[in-house]
Amino acid sequence: MILGDKSLDFDILRSAASQNLTIDGSFFSKRDLAKLANSQTNLKTMTLDEFPTEHDIVNNNNSCVFLIAYDRCGSGVDHSNGKNAHWCVVSGHFTSADEAINPLLLYCQHSNSPSPFIVEYERLRNSNAQLGGCEGSSFVQKYKCTVDLCGGIQVWGN
Repeated sequence: MILGDKSLDFDILRSAASQNLTIDGSFFSKRDLAKLANSQTNLKTMTLDEFPTEHDIVNNNNSCVFLIAYDRCGSGVDHSNGKNAHWCVVSGHFTSADEAINPLLLYCQHSNSPSPFIVEYERLRNSNAQLGGCEGSSFVQKYKCTVDLCGGIQVWGN
């Protein structure tokens, strides 16, 4: 739910559909999702053609969040050619003084789950990188969607 208001959620999805940004509420283009966020809310976005670096996440996490597409498997992160492509919000991280022992862990929230999940940075980055065409997605095949999911969206409040 966006901003906690179900009627606003429906209005935003209806607006996205009328602008041909989505079919059935799914977004396979980071640029279309960023465009929708900019037009409907008090958010500022920047699309990222490359996955955010560990430095980007660690140094910007107090002032922004990252929207990242990945392949979902249950409540985890998978690599299945976009068959289960979903978006998550990366809103926090965990670091250690000894990164060789403890890699960067990301605190994420999936859009339709009440529970957050934690994933290693490299696992999420690798899942995002293999979403080039989402060849495995029956939705993409059915609707002939343009796929632009690699990288992500950086989001700030105005």
